[in-house]
Amino acid sequence: MKIELKKVVAVVLEIEPNVPEYFKAQKIANSEFYAIEIDRLIIVSTLMPSNKYRGYYQQLAELFAFRDNAEVREQLARPDLTAVELMSLLDRHQEEL
Repeated sequence: MKIELKKVVAVVLEIEPNVPEYFKAQKIANSEFYAIEIDRLIIVSTLMPSNKYRGYYQQLAELFAFRDNAEVREQLARPDLTAVELMSLLDRHQEEL
C-alpha cells in the first residue's frame, strides 16, 4: 500500500494522554518532510497516518526546528528547495527541540 503525500495535512499531537491538539503541516519541496507550525516554531518532521485519529497524521520523527519568521516560511514554501539551501537555513535560524 502506497501512502500518498499531500501538500498540506492536519497533524494531531497528544501533549497529555487523550487530549489531542491539532496543527497544520506543509510538505517541504519534493521531500518526505513536513513543516509543522507549533508555538512560533516550525518543526521539520516525518509523518505517518494516525491510527487513533482517522484522517489525521502524527509525527514519526522530529528532525529539527526553526524560529518562525518570514524568511524561513518563504524558503520552506519553495518547490525547488535544495538540501544545501535547507542546511543554510539551519545555520541561521535553527532552534533547539
